[in-house]
Amino acid sequence: MIDLKLPSGQHLNPESTNVYKIKLADKEIEIAENLRSASLKNPKLPIKVPFKLNPGVEKANLEVQFTFAYCPIDDTKGVCKLKTLVWNVPIEIDKASKEHVIKLSHQVK
Repeated sequence: MIDLKLPSGQHLNPESTNVYKIKLADKEIEIAENLRSASLKNPKLPIKVPFKLNPGVEKANLEVQFTFAYCPIDDTKGVCKLKTLVWNVPIEIDKASKEHVIKLSHQVK
């Protein structure tokens, strides 16, 4: 899941297209081809992308890129900004967990 904490008084630009791309470094995690990238207008955060773990997986790696535009809620108080985040994520699997969630968060400043 991709989640952002935007500065106070800011929001994702509802008119802009926000794009995420996921690159799988190995075959340990399965994400449907059509869900590995998407262009989203006015998405609800967090953005959730379903995935499966191959049996016996203990470690995996992936790269997630998210490009978004954010603006002041009151558009008379400033300009919109474009930002790209890239996470390189080494993952260790907890076999005791009943639910597997990969949470990518960022505090935008």
